[in-house]
Amino acid sequence: MVLLVNRNTMRDITKYKVELVAKNGTGESVAVVPKILKESYANCVYVNVVAHATGIPKMEKLKIVDSTAKLKTPFRLSRTSAPAPVCISPQFVAEQWQIFVVHALIAHHFGGHLHLYVTSMLESYFNLVKEYEKLGYVTVDFWMRYRFQNSSLDSPEPNSNVEWRNQAGATTDCLLQYKEVASFITFVDLDDVLIPRGYNSYYDEFSSLYYFYPDILTFQYPKREIMLHNKHNFENVDLVEQFCHPWFANTEDTGKTVARPPDLNSMWIHRSFYVPDKNMRVVDHNFLIQRPVDTNGQDPITYEMKSFSIHEHLKLNESVMEPVQRELKKLLNSKSFRKVTSKLPTHSYYFPIMFRCYFEKYYRSLDNTCPNGEGCLIPQRTDLPCVHSNADYKSGPAMNPITFHYHSNPKWSKDSDYPRPRFFEMQQNNGAPDRRILGFTKMVKTYKKHVPLTLRQEIQVNRMSNELREALDDKGRQVPLFISWLKWAISNYKNVVLRDKEHQATVLRYLAIIEAAEATG
Repeated sequence: MVLLVNRNTMRDITKYKVELVAKNGTGESVAVVPKILKESYANCVYVNVVAHATGIPKMEKLKIVDSTAKLKTPFRLSRTSAPAPVCISPQFVAEQWQIFVVHALIAHHFGGHLHLYVTSMLESYFNLVKEYEKLGYVTVDFWMRYRFQNSSLDSPEPNSNVEWRNQAGATTDCLLQYKEVASFITFVDLDDVLIPRGYNSYYDEFSSLYYFYPDILTFQYPKREIMLHNKHNFENVDLVEQFCHPWFANTEDTGKTVARPPDLNSMWIHRSFYVPDKNMRVVDHNFLIQRPVDTNGQDPITYEMKSFSIHEHLKLNESVMEPVQRELKKLLNSKSFRKVTSKLPTHSYYFPIMFRCYFEKYYRSLDNTCPNGEGCLIPQRTDLPCVHSNADYKSGPAMNPITFHYHSNPKWSKDSDYPRPRFFEMQQNNGAPDRRILGFTKMVKTYKKHVPLTLRQEIQVNRMSNELREALDDKGRQVPLFISWLKWAISNYKNVVLRDKEHQATVLRYLAIIEAAEATG
């Protein structure tokens, strides 16, 4: 069972004891206290935790039990068949369809199958991925943003306080889905492409590694960037041109892992912390080809650029990529593919924004910040609609020391499914944001900057800020949350003066309205 747990619940979360009760259709039941595994590295409030125990055949019901309450827990059974699964970290504001096309085709040709987690993705790109899913190249899976149906005021907002959108949770979930059927499993990012060298398939290469190094549990393939200029339309994608040249980065980066599923019960992003260093090995004959890509021959990423040189010994033979290119051309004969690809974006918009934010906020930062994309400013565009993972969010009964929150009925939702309140909409004149929300945002930022906050107040401010942003996806909560914000501000903010008199007047006007409503209500 994959969990996201507040690390402050107890000094050592791995010593947390919880009882699981499982039942099957024949009336058999078993009660177990699972072993708790923690796969986390960064200094984040929430950590990836795995509750591991032996189940019961043909399990139909699972409950979490403590001394005062029970919670019926949703679960899914592991898969019963699989090719060589390639587990891809969750996609967030994803728009780079070119690297997906490349990775899906190459992995399929060498016997792999992408398992792609999606939090949010451009709608046109998502439609392309679903076409590949119909053909068996990829399995598309939900990866939710975290929300509480019920939470206490001092509960930290989860999305801002989890390491890299809980990639470790996704890798572990993927491991457990394929644990009983796959011979080998790979954990990579979408732009980490593995091409076997000297072997005809992933299976042959991985089998060879474990044959020559029988004591090794996990192999790590380092990353090396290749100079890559993408084409802005599907018809011009040429894998021979893109991958069969000698221009590579002069240095390698920390890589990703290949493992035999029975050897692992949990995973982090780059490794499992439950595999000793002596049982890990870095591959020295091959590497993951990796590169942030552009779409028009002019790379928009000027941050953390590596130096490239000609490395003839790393160049792939064209005969390796020619059959993959022929596979791509066959897809273009499909009318459904041509219809979908005609609507794909031709230039990157979100990728440069996210890359710059990640680089400035984390890769170049020396502080101990919890790394994730929540602090990145992501402007919305009506001409680039997205598809999101969505679900019904539930909260279980109060338990000690942990109350469990979960989701059910996962589904894909489009931007159009979430009408936004008027005070969040853009005005027609020059696309300027509504002045009311500008004034209110200014109020909040100034309050946090100039008024000493207790720890509890800091938690409240951060939680309410994130709840207000989350309310964009929940029509029923929009106005009540906005009003509750202002009520809180009346008692905590009235005497703080803004330097910007125009914003000050806007703020005070709204506070006066709420005060009047409170006095008469």
